[in-house]
Amino acid sequence: MTISFIRPARLLFITAVIAGCGRQQPQETSGVPDAPLVIVSNATDVRRTHEYDGALYYLVEDPYPGGMTIDNITRAIATTPEWQPSNEHPLSRDNPDTRSWGSSYEASGAKVYQWTGAWKNSRGDMVTYVLRYEVTDPNAIAHTMKVSAIYMTAATVSRLRTLADSESVK
Repeated sequence: MTISFIRPARLLFITAVIAGCGRQQPQETSGVPDAPLVIVSNATDVRRTHEYDGALYYLVEDPYPGGMTIDNITRAIATTPEWQPSNEHPLSRDNPDTRSWGSSYEASGAKVYQWTGAWKNSRGDMVTYVLRYEVTDPNAIAHTMKVSAIYMTAATVSRLRTLADSESVK
C-alpha cells in the first residue's frame, strides 16, 4: 500500500465516546505543527472535517483484524519522530487500552469490532486512530473497515478530559 499524509493546520478526533460528551468548536491551531494523519492507498470515501481540531474519515477494504492497515498507519507515523506511541486515551490518562481490538454488540444486534491507537508529541498534542468494523451476522468475516484519524492539540485534550471527568461525577 502507498501512504499519503494529510498535513492541514486543523485536524482532530471524534468517536462514539466523545460524541456523547458534546461537540466542541474547532480551535484555531496557527503555529501548531502538522499531525501525521495517514490515508492508505486503497481508502475510499475520504472525508475531512473541522470537528474539534479536525478529523479525517475513510473506508478501506482490509478484512478483520485489519493488520495491513494498522501496519501501514503505524509505519507511516514512525517516520515522524516527533510523534511517539502513547498508552493514554485522549479522554483519560488512566485508560491504557490502546492498540488492541475489542468487540461489542449494538442495540440493532450488529457486532462491532474496534481498535484504538494513540500517538502523542512533546507538547501533549495527540493523534488517535479508531478502526471499526460492523457486521450484522456475528459469524461473518468483517471486510470493510471505517477509519477515523483525529488530531487534538494539548489544550483540546485537556478540555475533553475535564469534560469527561465532570460527566463521570454526575
